[in-house]
Amino acid sequence: SGACRQWLQTLKLGAKIAFFIKTHISKLAIIDESAGRGNTMKDQKEVVEKVIDYIETNLEKDISLDNISKNIGYSKFYLNRIFTEHTGITMYKYLQNRRLTVAAEKLVKTDKPIMQIAYEAGYDTQQSFSFAFKK
Repeated sequence: SGACRQWLQTLKLGAKIAFFIKTHISKLAIIDESAGRGNTMKDQKEVVEKVIDYIETNLEKDISLDNISKNIGYSKFYLNRIFTEHTGITMYKYLQNRRLTVAAEKLVKTDKPIMQIAYEAGYDTQQSFSFAFKK
């Protein structure tokens, strides 16, 4: 339908965000001396890229911030803080946006029922799925 196509165009931003973050985050390779932790922006950038890679690889699986944290090897609080600093959005919002982008593509390109697509995107009800699109 026309509304689905419009959402698909809007949500294609998710894939573009991932590409943008990965290609432009390297410009932030400046030592963050003010933090006093000895971490460089380059080190943080590499961690953020690992988070993005993990999310993209496991997008269709049941992943949480705890899963991401365990696999990357840092606390979810630290990861979320540096992810937000470098990307402008939280890890959860990034994950949600990417899942909605994939769901929008499925709505347009497949004949799967909406409820099945909603469930695959991590939503238990069609109402919560529809509400997420309206945000």
